[in-house]
Amino acid sequence: MTDQSIVASGKLRNIVEVPEHADDESVLIPEGEYCMKLVSQHTAVQFGVPKLILVFKITDFGPFLGVKLKAYFNVAALLGKAGIKGKVRHKRTGDFMIQYFTVLPMAARIKRLDRVPMEPLYNAEIVCKVRTVKLNSIRQPLPEQLWYSKVEQLVKIER
Repeated sequence: MTDQSIVASGKLRNIVEVPEHADDESVLIPEGEYCMKLVSQHTAVQFGVPKLILVFKITDFGPFLGVKLKAYFNVAALLGKAGIKGKVRHKRTGDFMIQYFTVLPMAARIKRLDRVPMEPLYNAEIVCKVRTVKLNSIRQPLPEQLWYSKVEQLVKIER
């Protein structure tokens, strides 16, 4: 089933049409790859696990221009308080580090996992894969009205 046929069939009733609602957790857009810009980051503890949360804004022209989506990465530890611009220590082979070097293959090897430079991500257009979340934290299906979209993977830097 293509994205257009899903939308035409009415399965995605909560599709965002107005970017002002982009900060809402329930943003739902069709799955696929979108060009995005990293706009902010913060840290949190969710379900007892320290996380790095990156907020991206879609820059592709179309109905989803300006919509904000989040990407969630488990980290080894939070350094200091959780919040905006919070600091973390990454896992050497964690999801974030794998995706970081996937989109930035020419980046130098990082010796200190608490000092990963984020400027290259802030200064680039990144192609990101978006996925619809249909299960909750304990793998139970969510009702269709509660589905939302999130950034699943950083694919590549758009030159």
